[in-house]
Amino acid sequence: MPPRRRQLELKVSLSKPELLPQYLAAEYLNLAVSTFRRHVRTRVPAVLVGTRPFWRRADLDAWMERQTRLVPDAAGQAVKGVEHAAG
Repeated sequence: MPPRRRQLELKVSLSKPELLPQYLAAEYLNLAVSTFRRHVRTRVPAVLVGTRPFWRRADLDAWMERQTRLVPDAAGQAVKGVEHAAG
C-alpha cells in the first residue's frame, strides 16, 4: 500500500469519518473500486476537498437503499433485500 494511502487509512480508521475517499467508499459498500467507479461514482454526489472527491456515508447508504428491490421469494411473497449494482 502506498505511504500516502496508508496514512489516510490510519486517520480514517481512528475517527470513523463522515467523508470517505473512493477506495474506502467502495470498501464500505463491499464493492471493488472498479465497480464503484462504474456504478456508484456518477450517481452519488461527491464532496470535493481540493481536487479529491469524498463521499458521505449517508449518501452511500441512501444509494444502497435505492438499489434494494422487492422481489418474490420461493413462496411468492414479496421480500426486501436483493441489491442491484446498477442504479
